[in-house]
Parts: sequence; structure tokens; C-alpha cells
Amino acid sequence: MGYEKKSFVAGTTGHGVGLVQSAKYSGQATSTTSGSIVVSSAPFTAAAFAPVGGLPSHYIQITSGAQTGLVVDITSNTGTTLSVHSGDLASVTGTPTFVVRPHVKVSSLFNGNTDLGDYSDTVTLYNADGSSTTLLRDSGQTTGWLDSTTFAAADAVIYPGQAFLLSTSSSGTFTATGTVNPSQTIVPIYSGLVNLISLSNPSNGKNIQQIGLGTNLSDYADTVGTFSSDGQ
Repeated sequence: MGYEKKSFVAGTTGHGVGLVQSAKYSGQATSTTSGSIVVSSAPFTAAAFAPVGGLPSHYIQITSGAQTGLVVDITSNTGTTLSVHSGDLASVTGTPTFVVRPHVKVSSLFNGNTDLGDYSDTVTLYNADGSSTTLLRDSGQTTGWLDSTTFAAADAVIYPGQAFLLSTSSSGTFTATGTVNPSQTIVPIYSGLVNLISLSNPSNGKNIQQIGLGTNLSDYADTVGTFSSDGQ
């Protein structure tokens, strides 16, 4: 377990979370389908990993086999079965090992932060369907955030390897806590959309060349832009 203290300047800065939450379960699948993982002897509590408030609360990360690093949301669970969206595990075969972890959410990441300004500072994430989610700081809310469009209390998931933009009226810091993920992570890249990918790493030993990003990009068509914590 550890922490990362991150700085930001006034304006728009890019950030990622290099730590993950501690695993709630680690083991090997008895069987898999395109939409579920079964562990015949698992001590799961029914609905323990179910979505909360309309957002996924936990995810599966595959830790062995050809799809090592794959991250998928849990939609429901019984005592022995973890269900995901249909097709999310279609590429997974055999009986891989995996872990179940709680998601990092905007609310938990910035919980207790005093360097953000109410009704002025925002967090923006880009989604798999091409939309974006912008949350407006309101420390008086249970989540600490409002939907910037409806002004209702809101929250959002920050997926492993996903970056976000923080727009602030002044400089400050925030602290992420968690543990180092010993497994590689597959970060999806969606065609024709804005993809914010995090280079955040507890050892600060990664850069664009080292994460394999170019493998899935097209020559003379695809572009990469960078956001940093100093506003560049």
C-alpha cells in the first residue's frame, strides 16, 4: 500500500492514477463464458460486487493467458458466478487467473481534498461511446461533485490506464492511495474518438514509447497529444 501526491497548476492539466485498490478476491476460474466467470468454490457474497448508484463498483482483471490485463466491469454476482456485459469476455478462453478490485471513482480520489474550488473546478473524462463526462466540484455533496449539465449529485469511474483532465482556478495538490498493480493492463483505444490514456506509474518509469501505444496506431493518420500536470 502507498500513496501518490500529485500537483496541478491553474488551468487544464492531465492526470492518471498509478495505483489500484486492494483486491477483494484473487483466484482461478472454474469456467468462463463470453459474459461470466464461474468459480465453483468461491466465497462470494451475492450482489457484493453489483453496481452502486448506476455505476459499476467492481471489475475483473484477467491475470494469466493471452488476455492478461483485460479489465471488465462486473454487472452482478451470485455466490459462485461473476457476470459482465455480454461479449466482454469473448476473447478469454480456458480457466485463467483473475482478481476482483473496487473501481477508483472521482469521489474517492478527491475525497477530503481542500485545494479544489466549489462551482468552478471540473474533472472531465472521455467515454467509450464518444461522449464526455464533466463533473463540477461541490464539496457539500456526498460525492463531492455535480453533473455539470444537470447540477445533480454525480460521480464517475476512472478506469485503470484512463487519464482525466482537471480544470482548476488555482494550483494545488491531491493524493491517490492504493497498491501497485503487479499485472499489465490492457487499455482500450476506440476508433475515431478521443482517448485519454494515463502514463501514470508509481515508478515514473514509463513513457509513450514504452507502453506499446504505437502498435495499434495507423501511420500518417493517427495522432497523439499530451497533457501534463504543469499545464503544457
